[in-house]
Amino acid sequence: MNSLNLLSQEALTAWIGVLGTLFGTIIGGIISFLIANKTIQKQKEIEENREIEMNKKVKIHLDNYLEYSFGCLFSMMPGPNKEYHPSKDTLISELNLFRIVIREFNNLPLSMMSSRVYQILVNVKLLLHILDVEVERVICSSDTPKEVTENLNKIDIRRRTTKIIEHYSEISDDKEFWMNLIKDIEERYEQTQSMQASGLN
Repeated sequence: MNSLNLLSQEALTAWIGVLGTLFGTIIGGIISFLIANKTIQKQKEIEENREIEMNKKVKIHLDNYLEYSFGCLFSMMPGPNKEYHPSKDTLISELNLFRIVIREFNNLPLSMMSSRVYQILVNVKLLLHILDVEVERVICSSDTPKEVTENLNKIDIRRRTTKIIEHYSEISDDKEFWMNLIKDIEERYEQTQSMQASGLN
């Protein structure tokens, strides 16, 4: 009888040991899972914050590059003085500056932006490239500075530049700035038209 009791106690002890080990494994697994999950969440937060900071930096560069490129285009537009026509060399210099800025713009990691922002930037890049090619064609195919001015008017550099600015302003943090830039271009155009009309009368 004593042997049977002893055997039962040993079996019970063994079962308690097994259950204890199993319970310990389960608890340990849960704790490990919670720690791992918290680590993953923390890592995700760090990555998201890093991405936000990177996007901010990219946007600052975008604003600077595009503002400068629009400035180059602005300087190639006919001014209010209808007697003044920039030389071809001056326009080529502006075009080269424009291209340098656009090249820097193209080197930015745009693919990390949201899909909507990325799509708008792809459209902006395409429109800038087309305008670049057409401006070069006009400058090279025109014989005199006056002809260059007239032909730049024909490809409507003003309207196309404002269209690109409108596209970009949709994703900018400072839409008012870009709208004011369009306003400056429109005012310059109106002055030009007014001066030309006065000259015809």
